[in-house]
Amino acid sequence: MILPRPLAAFAAAVALVVAACDDPFEPTAQLPVFTDTISLFAMSGTPPSYPSVVNLFSVATGILQTGALFDIAVDIDEDSNAVIYPAGLVSVGAPRVGVRDTTVAFEALARAPRGEYPFEDPVVVEPGTVVIVEVQTQLCQFSLTPFFYSKLVVDSIDHESRKLFMRVTTDPNCGFRSFQNGEIPRD
Repeated sequence: MILPRPLAAFAAAVALVVAACDDPFEPTAQLPVFTDTISLFAMSGTPPSYPSVVNLFSVATGILQTGALFDIAVDIDEDSNAVIYPAGLVSVGAPRVGVRDTTVAFEALARAPRGEYPFEDPVVVEPGTVVIVEVQTQLCQFSLTPFFYSKLVVDSIDHESRKLFMRVTTDPNCGFRSFQNGEIPRD
């Protein structure tokens, strides 16, 4: 089939533009990966007005209450280990959050690994153990991948006050897995 000259020129121009682009539908990151330091109190053995939950997208701490927007909650078990709870285990209507630990050091973990992120069990860790979190969020509801990723490490626990001191790195871009602080991910 022979196209009329103006239509053929238009089709050729579109083909050039599409060929020049990698993939016009591929998601692109907009926000830099960031790291923050926080402290939280254990859910048990402290007043309920003390912060024991964190929203990882903004790394904002808060108190455990109905309707609160958070991703994980923390506690301290009888062996003085940190217990990281996916939000769905402590709050109705919470986002789907998967949590897993790793033997990779916090600074060395450059990307969130692929694979399973269990959302039905808490993770118990000693200080220094890194935890990776996958959060399914409404912020990513129109993305091809509705998750963002964070890594955290409990640096220390003050057993007397039942307080946990942590570092958190979050890649707030939907579907991206980078933990390179300060950078906007490319893949």
